[in-house]
Amino acid sequence: MIDKLVLRCDFMKVGFPLRWPSFHLVELGVPLEQSINRSRHVYKTRHPWESIPSSYEGMAFKIFDNRYDGLDLFYIEISASPAKVMQGHNVFGSLDFFDCCQTLIDLLCGTYPEIVPYLDFDSWSLRQIDITFSSRAKDDREARAFINALQTVSY
Repeated sequence: MIDKLVLRCDFMKVGFPLRWPSFHLVELGVPLEQSINRSRHVYKTRHPWESIPSSYEGMAFKIFDNRYDGLDLFYIEISASPAKVMQGHNVFGSLDFFDCCQTLIDLLCGTYPEIVPYLDFDSWSLRQIDITFSSRAKDDREARAFINALQTVSY
């Protein structure tokens, strides 16, 4: 079962030469936070991690806007357990990678349709995947040997 997916999508560059769009985060309709210095000057507008609700479980979502920091990065990231989003638990779930990704992307697009025209859908990339499998041992001795063998495995 696919237990966790982290997906990333860039915003679309426009014009020639290709440039990031010139809109501000406030125009996307997402919650924002800002910093204020001692002289009450507002700076560093950013989108904090938020949870997009679904029928069962939320999906983490964040816009990373580094266009003005010299990093030339402007993208979104979504992260969730597709099994929990689709069925409310992760006892068992789908191994269909496309279906799991599509479920998360559809949840994002349904929640924030105003973001969709700005995304470069050809740039979706997998940043992390956790897959869980179940197995049965024929007896306790085999189960203990298997657990001992996996104690030092982290990935």
